[in-house]
Amino acid sequence: MSREKDKAIIIGAGLAGIASSIRLAVKGYKVEIFEQSDGPGGKLNHLQSGDYRFDMGPSLFTMPHLVEELFRISGKIPEDYFQYKRLETACRYFWHDGVMINAYSEKNQLSEEIKNKLGIASPAINNYLIHAEKLFKKTSPLFLEASLHKPWKYKLKDILSASLFLPKMNLFSSMNRVNQRKLRNPRLVQIFNRMATYNGSDPYQAPGILTMISSLEHGSGAYFPKGGMFSITKSLVKLAIELGVKFHFNAKVDKIITKNNIVKGVEVSGKAHFSKIVISNMDVVLSFKKLLKDYKIPEFITKQERSSSALVFYWGINRSFSELDLHNIFFSNNYKLEFEHLFKNLDIYQDPTIYVNISSKENPSDAPKGHENWFVMI
Repeated sequence: MSREKDKAIIIGAGLAGIASSIRLAVKGYKVEIFEQSDGPGGKLNHLQSGDYRFDMGPSLFTMPHLVEELFRISGKIPEDYFQYKRLETACRYFWHDGVMINAYSEKNQLSEEIKNKLGIASPAINNYLIHAEKLFKKTSPLFLEASLHKPWKYKLKDILSASLFLPKMNLFSSMNRVNQRKLRNPRLVQIFNRMATYNGSDPYQAPGILTMISSLEHGSGAYFPKGGMFSITKSLVKLAIELGVKFHFNAKVDKIITKNNIVKGVEVSGKAHFSKIVISNMDVVLSFKKLLKDYKIPEFITKQERSSSALVFYWGINRSFSELDLHNIFFSNNYKLEFEHLFKNLDIYQDPTIYVNISSKENPSDAPKGHENWFVMI
């Protein structure tokens, strides 16, 4: 039996929980994951309805090297577990008057498409994307690859590099203002304002530094995993089990056990499970409210603005549409008013932007022949 100091417990078998279990197992910990539902994945899950299969939750896949890294640190060959392809078109955009733009992953192709459809010369979009890519490369070592609560782990060269780029980060302008200044064309501004919705933000309030997000789709590129998005979950679960991670499903954690302000383990159905490390893959507010009821939620957490939610439909369509691609956006005629309704009025605008993801375009088995599976999100 493993000793308490060698054990780690993770609450929730979402993607971050599974990834954490892999990293801890590689470091020699005996890891157990407690998940209240009957299977893994959390938001990155799937739904089978008759002959139609739908990926639930995240539908756009970027930065595949972060998934591959988990296999490599485990001494495995990523391709043996997980395969994917780079998409030629990241998204297809539609407007009310019939204008349609293919947002190609390659910068030059995208520039040519925008020139042909909107009459905008290539340098404008190329310069915008080159700057976005530089911004991402300068800031990701600080904000994505280091722990924000451990500043001593920051590398001095990364801090200096980011500091020198500070005047170009647009920290004090909104995303919309930056896009209006650099892109000017209203439809082009709308396309790149949309990037704020990746983390549920309002481009008319979010800081301009978020313009870096566009470098993912049109720099490193957008991808599609073989078998659909849920294959990411399945491949990582397989790896975790091979590394000795133990999954407990239908196992709701009731509380995090503490003693003298030190976490000691978790309680599940009245039974205590002790460990050296406990990681909660739940939302931070819910972790305090439901699992640490004796502790006051830190004020800086309660005051954080919440991101927008979404309304999602899963539709089996009894025909196919050649006009549509894997990722499709049908834009509102008044984007600014739509966000005012979402973030100020707290309701849905009568002409909302609609996103349609059709995984059967790339994974035909997700729908019967001649049919399509629509993930429709407002």
